[in-house]
Amino acid sequence: MSRRQLKTPDTKSSKKAVFCGAFSIMALTGKSHDEVHAGLCKANNWHPNISIRGLLNSDLLRGLRHFGFNPVKVANYRWSKDRPTLARWIDERRGEEKHHCYLIHITGHYVVINGNEFIDTFTRVAVKLDDCPHRRARVVNVWRIKNK
Repeated sequence: MSRRQLKTPDTKSSKKAVFCGAFSIMALTGKSHDEVHAGLCKANNWHPNISIRGLLNSDLLRGLRHFGFNPVKVANYRWSKDRPTLARWIDERRGEEKHHCYLIHITGHYVVINGNEFIDTFTRVAVKLDDCPHRRARVVNVWRIKNK
């Protein structure tokens, strides 16, 4: 999924608050919050009126698969004594890794990195990696996003 353009999600069309998990799916798919909400509910067998706030990794991954993506786990630092910061993880990417799209679970938050672009609920639009927030946050899990 290299060189895929990240979409700037329209968070104003929905009256519900948009949290980082749903926002990540919105940035990857270009779908509205209501479409992502419905897809997450269907993929996880939730009632359609449920309010989606925090997502478990498994819930988010089922949602991505529902929308036609194949997330492949690249790294799991959950139990590591030396979890890298987001900045260190970005700097350690080599060669082809710099061109892929990743969903990254940093401490309590999900972000999307595509090549040299970064997007999450704080930036709301794709920004360059040099300008991204959360650079000192610790990386917990990393998934490379592929189309099915």
